[in-house]
Amino acid sequence: MFFRQLVREAYGCASYIIGSEEGGVCAVVDPLMDSERFFFELKASKLKPVLVLETHTHADHLSGAREFAKMTGAKLYLSGESRAKFSFNPIEDGGKIDLHDVTIKAVHTPGHTYDHMSILINEQKLLSGDTLLIGDVGRTDLGGSSEALYRSLHEKILKLPDEVTVHPAHVGAHHYLKGGTSSTIGVEKQTNAALKVKSKEEFLRYMEEGWPPKPEGYEAIIAINLGKKSLLKAQSELLKVGGHMGAKKT
Repeated sequence: MFFRQLVREAYGCASYIIGSEEGGVCAVVDPLMDSERFFFELKASKLKPVLVLETHTHADHLSGAREFAKMTGAKLYLSGESRAKFSFNPIEDGGKIDLHDVTIKAVHTPGHTYDHMSILINEQKLLSGDTLLIGDVGRTDLGGSSEALYRSLHEKILKLPDEVTVHPAHVGAHHYLKGGTSSTIGVEKQTNAALKVKSKEEFLRYMEEGWPPKPEGYEAIIAINLGKKSLLKAQSELLKVGGHMGAKKT
């Protein structure tokens, strides 16, 4: 299996390429607008992109998923809960897509957003989006639900084997995250502040305070990423974008 994490260092946004070297095909997950990075990796790996997946509707940056799918002819997959106004292939909770020797499984994990899904690769690697970060969890004050996030964590993600590796959509200091770019379920159980709380009530209190300001222009970014507003019409609202989607300030 080919597995590559691409981090946009200035913003701490992580995208992924998952491929079957045997089949010569791959999936791209959460691509940004800078498609040249992905084409460089794809040319080097000699993999053809046939799938593009989004873990959720992003609020801190413009998605490159639709454009990348158009440029490559890859099929675009979003959660079946997505409210996107453009054409896409919905994937339901537990849905699977096979890329030769690589199996991609959708695990719906609402909370950070209503349409959030994590992606389990060969039952070994979890692309956790903004549901589970390294050392924290994603905020829920941009249209999500802390109660739903608690259920997603405790009823789905934390029931995975401890050895499953965790690969989030945001990493690094830009998001007040002190850990590395990956972890495991077992390590997060032991060290993640949001997972060490002792009750649902304590978790809900944890989610109520201490988060960074909401990203500038996040409502316009969401509208663009859902296909409800064009980038041209939203330009004036996007002059000061660039917020923090991850952990609490320390």
